[in-house]
Amino acid sequence: MDQQLREIEGLLETSAHPASEDAATKIKKYVKLVLPHVALVAVVCLYAVIGAYIFYRLESPNEDRLKSVGKALIADMRGNLVAMIRTGRGSKEQWRDSIEGELYRFNDKIYKAFKEQYVRYADVRVAPSYAWSVRKEDGDRPKRHRNTKLRGEKGEKMWTASSALFFAATTMATIGYGNIVPATSSGRIACVVFALFGAPLAIITIGGIFLSTFY
Repeated sequence: MDQQLREIEGLLETSAHPASEDAATKIKKYVKLVLPHVALVAVVCLYAVIGAYIFYRLESPNEDRLKSVGKALIADMRGNLVAMIRTGRGSKEQWRDSIEGELYRFNDKIYKAFKEQYVRYADVRVAPSYAWSVRKEDGDRPKRHRNTKLRGEKGEKMWTASSALFFAATTMATIGYGNIVPATSSGRIACVVFALFGAPLAIITIGGIFLSTFY
């Protein structure tokens, strides 16, 4: 009887070992399958973060410099325009022609500052105290403008840490977004080098995940 029990226990042990070995083998195969994809995704994320840091360090100071120049130029032209309106030298036709010419140049500078120097409305808007006095003088529309709130005292930056990371990710994915692009020569060269290695890396990662999912 004892001999039969020992034989049964031996059979049970031998039948249990293959099951445990099969489970361990499956886990090892799964780890070997998943680990390369996890490593590739980690490398892609690290590469994007490094690229975003480089773009931010190259473009953010340039944005600040261009914005300061644009704001100063617009402030000077605004002062000249106000002085020209107040003085009113010469005949009425000469005064009107000079004002029209100055307004044309002023509008042209504002457009270029908006397109090329990152200047936004909040950067060059009239001071709140002056704007309030103008609204009070306009007796026909005091309530219409009284509750109007202007966004922020300063214009929002284009090149921030998050926008630089978004630009790096879209560059690697080769889809592009078009919201911001490098303006400096060093930033453009860095963008070409970054895309030269980043795009194939992203394609390999996405392709590997796709193939492992369906095959």
